[in-house]
Amino acid sequence: MTTKAPTKKATKKKAATKKQATAKKGAETVAPRTAANKGETRTKAARDLDKGLEEVLEKMGHPTALPVQCSHPRNCIHTGLFMLDLITSGGYRKGRLYTLLAHSGHGKSTLIQEAIAAAQIQGVRIFHFDIEHSSTRQYMTRQGILMDDSYRLDDGSRGYYYLDPETGEEFYRMAGRMLQKLPKDPDPETPPKTIVLVDSYEAFDSEAINDEKNPIGVYARMHSTWQKRLRRQIRRAGAVLVATNQIRTSGIGSFFVDQEDDAGGYALKFYSDCRVFVRMGSPKKELGGVCKGSLRTKKNRMAEPFKKADDVRLILGQGYDRLHDRLTFLVTTGQIKRDGAYYRFGDKKLQYKRAREMMRKTKYVDRCFEIAKRMATYEKFFAYDGPVETWEEQ
Repeated sequence: MTTKAPTKKATKKKAATKKQATAKKGAETVAPRTAANKGETRTKAARDLDKGLEEVLEKMGHPTALPVQCSHPRNCIHTGLFMLDLITSGGYRKGRLYTLLAHSGHGKSTLIQEAIAAAQIQGVRIFHFDIEHSSTRQYMTRQGILMDDSYRLDDGSRGYYYLDPETGEEFYRMAGRMLQKLPKDPDPETPPKTIVLVDSYEAFDSEAINDEKNPIGVYARMHSTWQKRLRRQIRRAGAVLVATNQIRTSGIGSFFVDQEDDAGGYALKFYSDCRVFVRMGSPKKELGGVCKGSLRTKKNRMAEPFKKADDVRLILGQGYDRLHDRLTFLVTTGQIKRDGAYYRFGDKKLQYKRAREMMRKTKYVDRCFEIAKRMATYEKFFAYDGPVETWEEQ
């Protein structure tokens, strides 16, 4: 009796199965080179080297183990808008630099004031550098901001500083010295206790400019020199920096140049950890004079960039619509189901106006803060929905 020879297709399939089994076995045998799995196997030369390097670090006053920045939303503070918290993976994170970019009249300064109101609720020390002089007492009071010395921290110290430096160099020196006075951050996993708000980079003047000379690129050199120094002070104090900048039009008449660019040079782009673009439309009559816009992250070192909050609304003369923001946040996170033009609250189906008014209740405000502090909220929002390739296919 003769046996049938295996076909060419069966031979290839058997070889591929064997190759996958070998790769899987090899992956299982590979283990990270840590002290836990290999024990104390350092030679005398290796121990002497580690000891010498640690002595050098101690003599230079540098810690031998730097704290790693936490990526959990527990070390963030509320931005004032829950949808902005969502696309930035938790809010304004400790030790980070944020830049809010928009054209004129799109709500940059209002976002800064929303951050002030949210920081006062959370008991955070505020350094507000209003270079543009765009803040008014009446408008800030409408947003719930406590002015002057009426806002105090838990220890009784002054909590809000309204500052107006004349030049950019003066701002960097003032901010650096004030941050140096603060104690060193002991725990990277706690929320920041200080926030520095700047409105805006483009309004800075420079000491190198006078009536006789106006050198080219002086603002770019100023930011490039001082940003790296200020970044270290913010990281040491466990603070957070939020600044606004204007979008300018460049490359007019050219199809090969990006037509939109922010002022101040490339250093502001490089040192910024998160860049949020704000777009706001014209007032809508059917919405009662409310502007409808969006927020989008173009750069984000803490999470996936290019996330967008499509439906953000700005009420003229009052600020961002916080009730609409809470409703949109609960719908986006799956806490409230939307059925066409209706919103489901348990067994009830409400239209938009009634659903928006429901957001005034304390239980929905607390619910939003509770969901914004969950890590699972951002794991679901930033989950990758595309095709997944195996290691062998890659």
